Amino acid sequence: MSDQGKSSIASSIIAAICILIYIASVAFGAVQVVFHMGERRNLGEAEFNEIAILAVRLTELDEFMSASYRENIRLFLQNSSTPLLGVIITSPAGPEAFEREPGSGIDWSGITPRLRTGEWYLRETIPRSLEIEGRRNVNIYAVYSIIEYDFFISVLWNTLLAILAALIVALVTFILELVFRKKAASFKNMNMPSSIHPGNNTGDENAWYNDEMPDFTELEKSAENDIEWKTFIIDRLNMEIDKCVSSGEDLSLVAMQITDDVSIAEYRKIINDAVSFISMRDLVYEKKDNNIYIIFCGSDLQTSMAKAEIFRNMEAAGIHAGISSCSGRLVKGERLMLEAETALEKALEDPLSPVIAFRIDPDKYREFIKKTPPAMNSR
Repeated sequence: MSDQGKSSIASSIIAAICILIYIASVAFGAVQVVFHMGERRNLGEAEFNEIAILAVRLTELDEFMSASYRENIRLFLQNSSTPLLGVIITSPAGPEAFEREPGSGIDWSGITPRLRTGEWYLRETIPRSLEIEGRRNVNIYAVYSIIEYDFFISVLWNTLLAILAALIVALVTFILELVFRKKAASFKNMNMPSSIHPGNNTGDENAWYNDEMPDFTELEKSAENDIEWKTFIIDRLNMEIDKCVSSGEDLSLVAMQITDDVSIAEYRKIINDAVSFISMRDLVYEKKDNNIYIIFCGSDLQTSMAKAEIFRNMEAAGIHAGISSCSGRLVKGERLMLEAETALEKALEDPLSPVIAFRIDPDKYREFIKKTPPAMNSR
């Protein structure tokens, strides 16, 4: 599986986790509020029972609705930690209203008090008759809140924090994936480059073979650009081919020649550009006469052609390129270099095709291997 595929799977997993956090946070907050409302309802009913009992017992000590009687009812409301907000006691003498705080549980219509029940979080109790000696038609009413403001804000805040944390994780993941995709896209085959050699495109499978291996002359290292010695390229090619074949990936070798007359400084700039383009210094090699070799690991023939064309278009100087790839073969580095250099020779001969790939005819390749000395094709 490609790195991009792995990144997409990781992003999908993180996105799914974030969605679960959203749902879990909202659900947990809702459950907390529902349970809290149930507890407040029970507390409100219990407090209503207590104040009803108190209203009867106070008549044993004070006269009904005396100043001290009303003060005791008021103090009960103010000192209670339960959610009862307002109480109205009615009798033939008229209604009497009591509140925990002014405006919390009683609305006034002129001189007539009414329980404040317009808000969704306020609940009115079932009226109850008070058995007071010597008095008839005495009833008590009350209103209480089923949710506490501070508790609701605390639950809401915790839920928002969990959602915000998940959102930050999702956003960071999204940004990282965008950066990864943008970086990966620069190495994709965006557009098909110049054509492969016409003979291969028309069904002519005659590839170019040479029974003699090329003469790899000793090459100088550019100390200014820190490019690896040319003599190291075969060992590195063999090592990278083994790695790519074992991981099921392809590998391509691009042989380039700068065909324009360039100065040493210009040549070094192109070398540095190649290093920056591939982002791997030890996969770029120099050769005298303005030649450059680039190893593209994990890149098939067409993708490597696209990369070579992109790099060629980046440079002001004229560049021709020949490309060959493993294409699933257990080839040696020398063989891959021979094919790339042969393709480069064809590109130099064809002014209409500055980038040419060496395509393999399996039958001709097997025939060639049979004729090749074991030292050259053994792995």
